[in-house]
Amino acid sequence: MYYHPFVAVGVFLYHMYTKEKGYKDFFRRYPYCRQHKRAVILLDHIPYVLDPYTWLTIANDDWLTRNDSSPPKQD
Repeated sequence: MYYHPFVAVGVFLYHMYTKEKGYKDFFRRYPYCRQHKRAVILLDHIPYVLDPYTWLTIANDDWLTRNDSSPPKQD
């Protein structure tokens, strides 16, 4: 199968351009955050990881059945 994903590549390049421009503007405004570039980028992209996980586990109520009323174990 032979195809040309020009639209997908164009959207991806536009997305990368706007992200890069946004990061440059952010670091220009807050220069003291420049040393934490990886954290800024990670926090910007964490919804791409957490949103699918949230939707896949939205029906899981196991955390509600935790019994916290018991006293903590003592060694």
